[in-house]
Amino acid sequence: MRICMAIFGLGGMLCSGMLQAADLQSVEFERKDERYIAKIRVRLAVPQRDAFEVMKDFKNLTEMNPAVQEAQVLQLLPGTTRLHTRVKLCVAFMCREIKQVQDMRTFGVGEMNARVLPEPSDLEYGYAYWRFDDCAGETCLTFRAEIDPKFWVPPLIGNWMVRHVLRKEAMITSEGIERIVRGQSL
Repeated sequence: MRICMAIFGLGGMLCSGMLQAADLQSVEFERKDERYIAKIRVRLAVPQRDAFEVMKDFKNLTEMNPAVQEAQVLQLLPGTTRLHTRVKLCVAFMCREIKQVQDMRTFGVGEMNARVLPEPSDLEYGYAYWRFDDCAGETCLTFRAEIDPKFWVPPLIGNWMVRHVLRKEAMITSEGIERIVRGQSL
């Protein structure tokens, strides 16, 4: 489903094919014990190399997705960037601020991952993987995440809530990557 960029206040852009927004290809979600696992595929209407460059520049995170309230590089290690983020996520009337310290690694031109350090984070476990592939001049993005929150998730609606938030934030981030590549702002 292609959606118009106008939802981000970029009024005047047509959905007729000139500028398309991220196209959600698939969402897979499961819960194993206390871990939530998601795999999301999105097609971005920008070149792969450009999309990857935007994603791996952590200064872009707050511009890419307004839920990211803060992103700060704590330490540069060989092949790794230690990053602190503060993210505010909301579902209906429930909001939660999540703090994470994670080690980010990039591989070649198109792959990166993140491992959460549990002690200073609000996650007992967290791992994310992004792969940016070239798809006929556009980007096919595969995102996989596993999380085990330290905080309480309501048991009756928890799976739906986590799936909804991961899907929504993946789309906002994908559209944010496209917007930054095109040189647009919020």
